[in-house]
Amino acid sequence: QISDFKLVAIDDDLKSFHTVDVNGQVATVSKKVDFCEGDIFFSAGANWAFACYNEEIRRMKELGVKYIQLFYDIIPDLFPYFYKDGIGFGDYIGRWVDETVALCDQSFSISECTKKDIVLRSNKLGIDMSDMKVIRLGDDFVASPSDDTQYSSRYTDGEKFILCVGTLEIRKNQVALLHAYRILDKRYPGLLPKLVLVGRKGWIDSEIDFQVENDRALNGLVDVITDASDNELSWLYSN
Repeated sequence: QISDFKLVAIDDDLKSFHTVDVNGQVATVSKKVDFCEGDIFFSAGANWAFACYNEEIRRMKELGVKYIQLFYDIIPDLFPYFYKDGIGFGDYIGRWVDETVALCDQSFSISECTKKDIVLRSNKLGIDMSDMKVIRLGDDFVASPSDDTQYSSRYTDGEKFILCVGTLEIRKNQVALLHAYRILDKRYPGLLPKLVLVGRKGWIDSEIDFQVENDRALNGLVDVITDASDNELSWLYSN
């Protein structure tokens, strides 16, 4: 029942879960939650960021609370060189995964690849995660009616382009697209549609925008958009 649902939050200052009251665009942290047997706790966030998180989950499970976790990926553990903090961060995420799978009553992942990675890692601990359910992230993108409703596209209707959306950083591999366009432009000069890269700047981004601005082949052929509104993104997806 949706009426039985409560949004809760925690951090290392709160040290326990508190309800979150939402009024329009404003969210306010409110009173501490008193969990009881039969409650179901679903975590869809990056709870590895808080040292107190799994300790609080352990306490809740002793009360009879059922714990469900959504896993996005364990890329920092598998490929630590994609991150600013490198191996240190990778080892930290690996330990978090090991602690978390041991606590889960049920689990979800956002891809078959993530499930495979977690099942393989968990098997080494003697924990069977093969019943993890795979779900899709929301891909039915709809712009908010209040966001730039008078938006006018920077492209003309019918103009052809290839769209890539994602944070500009090494693990998203936009550089592979730039290399592909360099090769293709030599083979088929003047025939390529525009390549549009949309996303905020992340870490270790291989200076995507610098490459585009200073490569004579790519300049004018590739656009980098770091400030797309919801309506612009919706238009780009639709076209």
